[in-house]
Amino acid sequence: KEDATTVVTLLQLNPNLDLYHQYQLANRYATHEIDQPDDHLVGVTGAIPARAVQGDVIDQALPFVELVSVLVIFFLIAIRFRAPGAGLITLAAAGVAYFLSSHVVRWAAMHYGLAIPIELQPLLVVLVLAVTTDYAVFLLAGSRAELENGERPSVASQMATADFAPIILVAALTVAGSAA
Repeated sequence: KEDATTVVTLLQLNPNLDLYHQYQLANRYATHEIDQPDDHLVGVTGAIPARAVQGDVIDQALPFVELVSVLVIFFLIAIRFRAPGAGLITLAAAGVAYFLSSHVVRWAAMHYGLAIPIELQPLLVVLVLAVTTDYAVFLLAGSRAELENGERPSVASQMATADFAPIILVAALTVAGSAA
């Protein structure tokens, strides 16, 4: 019978449920249990709803960000090496790397019973694009330098690979270990 009283209800949901399922259950509770005309439900709030909404925003924005990133990478590589094929090779390598890494992450999550956070996909996209682009630039620049020294294309690519493979391997293992 008080005026202007606020009640905060803490919901303890099963932590084994995924984020969206927990959010749905909290909303269902709010709509079914807080149903009196004077209740004035403000809404469901907290870390779980915030992360769910954040995941939705990421899902909506990610395709645009991915497209712009891919176009920028393509144009920068194509302009730098004066060859659209260099940009296409870089993007093809990034596509294969993303496909493989996303499957490895899913396999590891299922194999070890881990939940994949919703923030992982954009991070994975950024890491794969950045790392693959860096490695491609190393190899393309090394090949170009060897070509300018008069080497045949096949020999130039072999020499660039021999020169940069140790650097690329150490960097790839560092990134993979950090991500794991």
